[in-house]
Amino acid sequence: MVPIYTSRGEGKLLAVIGGIILFALVALLQIDAARKGQESFLSQLVTTVAVPVESVFAAAGSGLHAAGASVVNFPRLSVENARLRDELHTLRAQDSALREAAAVAPEVQRFALRAARLSDAIPATVVGYDPSGAVNAITINRGSRAGVEQGAGVVDAGGVVGRVDAVSPFSAKVLLITDYTSSVPAVVQQGRWWGIVRGSETRVQMTYISQDAKLKAGMRVVTGQGRVFPPGLLIGHIISVVRGDASLYQVAKIQPAAAFGRLEHVLVLPKPGSLTK
Repeated sequence: MVPIYTSRGEGKLLAVIGGIILFALVALLQIDAARKGQESFLSQLVTTVAVPVESVFAAAGSGLHAAGASVVNFPRLSVENARLRDELHTLRAQDSALREAAAVAPEVQRFALRAARLSDAIPATVVGYDPSGAVNAITINRGSRAGVEQGAGVVDAGGVVGRVDAVSPFSAKVLLITDYTSSVPAVVQQGRWWGIVRGSETRVQMTYISQDAKLKAGMRVVTGQGRVFPPGLLIGHIISVVRGDASLYQVAKIQPAAAFGRLEHVLVLPKPGSLTK
């Protein structure tokens, strides 16, 4: 007798029966959950699996969209980026110029006031220093063509700078009062004590001051009557006082009023006359 089902047929039949039983079980779970007003296990499982998958596809789609937009907009963005770089460069240059103008504004104003008081003076710009350092001298951009004469006094916005030592048609050399060969007749303004201001490298000192002079730090020292400067121009302020040789006179160390470390603009004075401070 030939069997009705083979082993392969039996396997298929068992699979069908198992599927029917599983389907019935799921249906019963769904019905039970519906009666209780709850989400069934199957729905929870589907949600748990589906949401991450949807998020992945959504993110991928968004990324592709953004990438596509970037490719399309790249030429425009490149031009815009270049424009912004140019604007930033311009703003930085303007900021630097404004900072420089703000830094020099007070000195420019002081110089303008001094130039207004010394209306006969010749304005000049410092264009060089003595490279050897052996002589405390500067070079200015005005010479005989502008009316500069040898031996003329030179001041800046703060005070006395020096005297013209040599002149060419378009420039002049100015010997600073800090040079050891320089000497200027001077007066301690408070008390009217006379003396001679001589150079001592970065500072100056006033010598041959009478022992009777009541000198104090902070006193103003101005030019006396001489062949280079008119009287009353500020040279500097006393910072200390010492005894001279054999205690015959006093020596006052002076802090110059001129800005020797940053000289830019100066005034060349005419011959002493009616000029005032």
